Amino acid sequence: IVCLFKLMMNCDLTELNSEADMAYLRQTFAIDIGANEQEACDRFEQVLLDSYRSSLKTRFDWFFHALNHIKS
Repeated sequence: IVCLFKLMMNCDLTELNSEADMAYLRQTFAIDIGANEQEACDRFEQVLLDSYRSSLKTRFDWFFHALNHIKS
């Protein structure tokens, strides 16, 4: 997945345009501390759930994202 994000750096995404963004991704996946694939997946899932649960804006974003896919 990290390789895919690295390739996406050339897509002019404001959230993913520097090595600092890639470092954050590696930290989120716990790659820098030697996590195996399952540990990295578990850590990423926890970060995602924490973000989802802690932000009203994120909840609205997910709601409308899901709603958009229901219409499709």
